Amino acid sequence: MKYLSIILILFFVSCNEFKGRIISVHDGDTVTLLSDGKIYKIRLAEIDANELGQPFGNQAKEYLSNLVLNKAIVAKQIDIDKYGRHVCKLFLNGSYVNELMVISGNAWCYKKYASSKLYNEELIAKSERLGLWQDNNCIPPIYAANENGTENWYWKAKKLISDHEKQSK
Repeated sequence: MKYLSIILILFFVSCNEFKGRIISVHDGDTVTLLSDGKIYKIRLAEIDANELGQPFGNQAKEYLSNLVLNKAIVAKQIDIDKYGRHVCKLFLNGSYVNELMVISGNAWCYKKYASSKLYNEELIAKSERLGLWQDNNCIPPIYAANENGTENWYWKAKKLISDHEKQSK
């Protein structure tokens, strides 16, 4: 009985589908959806966009805003993350929004969770130097900030190197 309960919970979590309108874009991989009078904070599944303090972070937010803000969206939930956000695949008129973010070079493929198709789309964007791939030294957002939103050692070192190179010129 215990296992049946777990299976049913997983089934219902994985089958949640929300239809609504995006009312806010927080950054390149987090939005707020209004659906049937309820508000859902949604983390886009399978991708990771640069943080707002990183190069191309604002560009990712702007691109996502242009795609989805105030538009009708279908969100297919696949999980709930540790922050309580609904992890979803977003669809706009049948197009997979998360994939569009990667194809355009505005997000990284989150390799731990993404399909091989999405990974291949990232490789294409990278080879064409689209979006964040214009920067030869782009840093994945996972290394840019820790859970508290403060910079980690890798990001601080990257900034120090950059500052030093600017002073050397």
